[in-house]
Amino acid sequence: MYLWASLVGIAFNPHKGKMHVTIQNSNTVSSIEILTNTVMITMCVNHPHDIDFNTTMDTCVTTAGRGTVNVIYTATNTVVATAHLGSFQFLIGIAFNPN
Repeated sequence: MYLWASLVGIAFNPHKGKMHVTIQNSNTVSSIEILTNTVMITMCVNHPHDIDFNTTMDTCVTTAGRGTVNVIYTATNTVVATAHLGSFQFLIGIAFNPN
């Protein structure tokens, strides 16, 4: 498997056997099937950075330089919500509280 640009974040979903990878230079998030080592879909997300899964299998991506957090519903691989956090220059790090 070859990913052609700047990899920034990786999150593994143990329930689905997939991982999501943020690729900052191409403004995308790729969903990869672990068993076949295949990129299943690539989604457009502006300046993605860190990524993590929550307990309901949604994915949250910090968007560097935009002051936003995007929520990707992994069942459909679509951005379902965007939270605007203000005029931050650069967001780094994201984590979920399982409770």
